[in-house]
Amino acid sequence: MLQSFRIMMKWILIYCHDFLRSLTMTILFWITTLVLK
Repeated sequence: MLQSFRIMMKWILIYCHDFLRSLTMTILFWITTLVLK
């Protein structure tokens, strides 16, 4: 039970990290677009 919970937490962390990274990239992209405009 505890093992599966830890695995689930690990996957959630990986997914959140991936999501945050793409979100940051998108925000940076929009900022640079607005600045260069």
